[in-house]
Amino acid sequence: MAYSTNTKILSQLKSLSQLALNNPNNKLVVQNLLQKAFDDEKPLFSVADKSQAAVHMKKAIPIFDRAFMDIHGSMNPDLRQSAQIWRSGLQFLVDEFKTDETSYNNLKQLLESDSVQCVEEYIVDSQDISPEFSDISPINLINIPKEHYWWFHK
Repeated sequence: MAYSTNTKILSQLKSLSQLALNNPNNKLVVQNLLQKAFDDEKPLFSVADKSQAAVHMKKAIPIFDRAFMDIHGSMNPDLRQSAQIWRSGLQFLVDEFKTDETSYNNLKQLLESDSVQCVEEYIVDSQDISPEFSDISPINLINIPKEHYWWFHK
């Protein structure tokens, strides 16, 4: 794992946690961060950076929640695969804190929030609907844990 990868994700997370809740760019910032969390090598944070990352994740919970509300509001079959990636990115971020029970339990509440659950439901309920205007990019499912059921539900 490259040090620059850790630094980049932590830097993006810190920037996100400092944004105002009503910032119109939040959704895009969240989507970019979640895409990076999906794409990058795991673990996403070094041991030294994990406590700082936990603080920023906790501060950013309302921003993640609002972004997932916005994502759900704009869902369509063309965005389903992107939503799967963003949902997995969020899961990868939260899973970084499994060894810190307090942080993990705080962040797990985000995964159980209505906004995240609504996106998951849309993904699962719309899997039989083909995208209208975009092609589905091939995703290597080998690197996606089975717990990310929104990829595998049929």
